[in-house]
Amino acid sequence: DLIIKLNIIQKGAVFMAKIKCVKTLSEVLEQPTVEKEFVSEKTGNSYKTDVVERFLAVSVGSIEEVDDGFKYSVVDTLKNLELEVKAPNKVDVRFGLKLEFSELRGGPLNSGYGWYKASAVKVVGDNEK
Repeated sequence: DLIIKLNIIQKGAVFMAKIKCVKTLSEVLEQPTVEKEFVSEKTGNSYKTDVVERFLAVSVGSIEEVDDGFKYSVVDTLKNLELEVKAPNKVDVRFGLKLEFSELRGGPLNSGYGWYKASAVKVVGDNEK
């Protein structure tokens, strides 16, 4: 379902609606999703969100250590998508390495781009050692 958010702006006595369309994770990644429950690391509260259970991507050879894990730069060559995915565990990457992200979730940022986080990442396919 396409989510449409309306921001009402008051200009004098006239109200104008500013429309902002937000795509679902399934629409953005063109992958089926399921609803899963998680516990927030920051607040301890439980929440439900849509996830792609197994997201396959190809590494561009870049990994960055961040506060709560590692950020992987990857591409989905079938869908022509490029994204950065945060995961708690580290795997050694190189250009062209096939990776599988478990329970990938994400959403929109104010910049217009998206954020993505996975429960885990591992090397898959003919790359496995």
